[in-house]
Amino acid sequence: MKKTISKEEINALPLASFQGDIITVNKPSECVDALEELKKETYIGFDTETRPSFTKNKSYKVSLLQLSTPNKVFLFRLKSLGLPRNLSELLNDPSHFKIGLALNQDIKGLQELSPFKARSFIDLQTLAKNSNIEVLSLRGLCGLFLGTRLSKKAKLTNWENKFLSKAQLRYAALDAWVSREIFFEMEKNQLFDLKAITSLAKKEEQS
Repeated sequence: MKKTISKEEINALPLASFQGDIITVNKPSECVDALEELKKETYIGFDTETRPSFTKNKSYKVSLLQLSTPNKVFLFRLKSLGLPRNLSELLNDPSHFKIGLALNQDIKGLQELSPFKARSFIDLQTLAKNSNIEVLSLRGLCGLFLGTRLSKKAKLTNWENKFLSKAQLRYAALDAWVSREIFFEMEKNQLFDLKAITSLAKKEEQS
């Protein structure tokens, strides 16, 4: 299979789209319902968003946690919700594999909200490097494995707004959902052994 894809090739691809449900989680009761759904899944797409800072030496805490099943993405509004214990327990649960890209900063940001041990996280970037894939961005991997183009227009918007725009909701949902989809396309292309990868992820603790 191809190991790389050019910017020109990516720009010629159709836009990625998510046809499932995007569910915003603002309250503890909504968190309980969301986790009930998520715990039905073994493999969960994962991403976070943080309000960008345009001022030197000023930074913000993680604003949003996105967790995806095959047909639902849950957007946890962490500014109002915090990181509840039942949510951090899922992030610590070795039987649920959380799949994302370049995970260290995401995990550290969440641990600043409430300390927890991160278990069973699988980093797409690590899988790509191990297979000598030359593109390591989510946009590049999406183009290479899914044949679609991620729009990054909403990335530098304010994720702490009281109401997120439709563009923000779509962007946030897609990043988590495509992570899960890319993982399974990588497996389909025999880039890794699923049993070996999940066994290793269970043993490792992310910090």
